[in-house]
Amino acid sequence: EYGYIPFDLHPTQSIAYDLEYAVADYAIAQVAKKLGKKEDYEYFNDRASWWKHHYDKGSGYMRGKDSKGNWREPFNPYGIAHMADDYCEGNGWQYTWLVPHDFKGLVSCFGSKDAFLTKLDELFTVSSVVEGQETSPDISGLIGQYAHGNEPSHHILYFYTMAGQPWKTADKVREVLSTMYSAKPDGLSGNEDVGQMSSWYILSSLGFYSVCPGSNEFVLTTPLFDEAVIKLANGKTLTIKANDPAKNMYIKDVVLNGEKIDMNYITYDQIMNGGELVYTLAAEPCMERGVAPETAPYSLTDEVIVPAPYTDAQTYLFEGSVDVALQVNAEGAEIRYTLDGSEPGPDSPLYTEPIEIREDCTLKAKSDRPGMGDRIWEKNFSAHKAMGRPVNTLTAPHPNYTFSCPDLLTDGLVGEGPYNSGDFAGWYNQPFAAVVDMGGAEYSEVTLSTIVFKYDWIINAKNFTVYASEDGETFTELARMDIKVEGQMDEGNGCKDYTLKFQPTSARYLKVIAECHTELPSWHPGAGKPGFLFIDEIIVK
Repeated sequence: EYGYIPFDLHPTQSIAYDLEYAVADYAIAQVAKKLGKKEDYEYFNDRASWWKHHYDKGSGYMRGKDSKGNWREPFNPYGIAHMADDYCEGNGWQYTWLVPHDFKGLVSCFGSKDAFLTKLDELFTVSSVVEGQETSPDISGLIGQYAHGNEPSHHILYFYTMAGQPWKTADKVREVLSTMYSAKPDGLSGNEDVGQMSSWYILSSLGFYSVCPGSNEFVLTTPLFDEAVIKLANGKTLTIKANDPAKNMYIKDVVLNGEKIDMNYITYDQIMNGGELVYTLAAEPCMERGVAPETAPYSLTDEVIVPAPYTDAQTYLFEGSVDVALQVNAEGAEIRYTLDGSEPGPDSPLYTEPIEIREDCTLKAKSDRPGMGDRIWEKNFSAHKAMGRPVNTLTAPHPNYTFSCPDLLTDGLVGEGPYNSGDFAGWYNQPFAAVVDMGGAEYSEVTLSTIVFKYDWIINAKNFTVYASEDGETFTELARMDIKVEGQMDEGNGCKDYTLKFQPTSARYLKVIAECHTELPSWHPGAGKPGFLFIDEIIVK
């Protein structure tokens, strides 16, 4: 339906799932191709390109996107909330490179190979600090933000070779082999996870590595040993030789069974045929070998699909007007749009500059590229004029469950769930506190619209209090209620409204405070740990 996994419909690890699904779809496509199943091959090959929906040209990272096409905010490429954000055991720095099957497509997202290589260099030189209150222990073995202790990073070192700079791969691979492995009890820099840490070492030390699952190509690098012999399953042997790799780190020539290999890879069949693989090494980088684009291994074409348009603008709620700038991650693609909810066609307006919206509307946009009309995606962008009062939130919601705009708390639109629909924001281990500017209007009743889903640690408020102030500094309590937890796991779930009534007042500022439960009940699987408080609306009468 979307071409990607929206974070509001899949609240955690949407990017991790999506990028890994793309790699899996590529691998499935190769099986279908081998079996002669043309339709299956085309279907899964198309899906293997859908990772592009997550690349944000503005920031230069893979980012979470909701079902309305908006990027998750706020965004911090160094930040992580372990098992509770859009990534899995990683952050924006590490997951931006998880496209081993479509290297050329990833390079094109950066605009040029030079821009790609600049960003790749930065990966190894930026600060190794990982930010967040609940960081992942799996982010380990750091060089800059490259994390060798976890699998999503393992192919990245070989991207230099694929980009025509094999000497940088040689440098980085040797650094990792020499500093992050030993025969001691702590000899691995991360979780072994089904042998991946060790298999990376074995393959890389032999002088080649399987960058892309489902591919029969192994990217070359400098061996660690003078000689190694592989006993193959078919009874043959492959002997790998290199001239003093301890001193000579860079590949000058590679010869397999007397035949020179100019490519930056060898194939599985070549390995299984056995024989002798000889590396001629040099002490200084060889700037002539492996630099041409045609020496790179296979990459899924970047012309399989045209991704959907997207916008960085907040298009749901606005006051006065909003300028909506549309983008698409596909070179040469054009965008056509409508503002009346109809489907854009070839006669619809061509997008050339930000669209000014002044009234409620439904913006629909389609991206297209000549000759590829059967692979167009579309996305709805909704705008809604603000109906409520200005709101200042005094405490911030959890970054994974936040509003795009605080004024949504008084927009008059009450969500119906589920909690991850995008209508609700979640506060964790701290009270919800907000001040509403009533502008002098008289009011005598305040309702707090919430949702409860105990299986996901979302529980009702502990209490609910409202205050009033004329100057926004000194507040007087108007009313308060204490709230008991309703039932156990299967009871009391769903949308819950709590209403306080009091003597009419025209005080300009209304403060609303709702405390979270700092300890879940004894019958809850998370007993003793904080719960979430999810809020959608402050309704004032």
